[in-house]
Amino acid sequence: MRWLWRGGADAAACAPAAAVAALCAELPGVAFLTDRKREILRYAIRLTLSPRSMREAHLDPLRSAGLSDDEIHDVAHVVACFSYMNRLADGLGVSILAAREPLAIKLFGEEALTAHRAWGLQGRSAIIQPIGG
Repeated sequence: MRWLWRGGADAAACAPAAAVAALCAELPGVAFLTDRKREILRYAIRLTLSPRSMREAHLDPLRSAGLSDDEIHDVAHVVACFSYMNRLADGLGVSILAAREPLAIKLFGEEALTAHRAWGLQGRSAIIQPIGG
C-alpha cells in the first residue's frame, strides 16, 4: 500500500497487472501481517485492480492460509461491495460532509485528503451534493 501512496498519479496510471505485482511485492515486508491476512490482502488487491485476471488458482493461497470456501466467499463480497461503493461515489462526485471532515483529516491526514480531493475533481464540471447535504 505504501507503493500506491508514494506512487500518486504514476500509480493510478499503472496498468492493472503492474499495479497488482507492485502492491503484492510490498506485502512480505509488512511485519505485522499474518500469513492469512497477507493472502487476503493479496487476493483483495488482485480482485480490485484486475478482476478479469482472476482464476481458480488464485484461491489456492487463501485455502493454504486456512480460509474456508465460505470465508473466501465473504472476502470476495466485501471487496466487491467496497469497489462498488467507491465507483458509485467517484462516478457521482460524492464528497465528504463538512461535519465528517475532521474525522477524515484524522484518519488520512490533511495532505492526503487534499491530494485525494484534487484527484477526484479532475475533469469534473459539476459535483453532486453529498448525501444528506
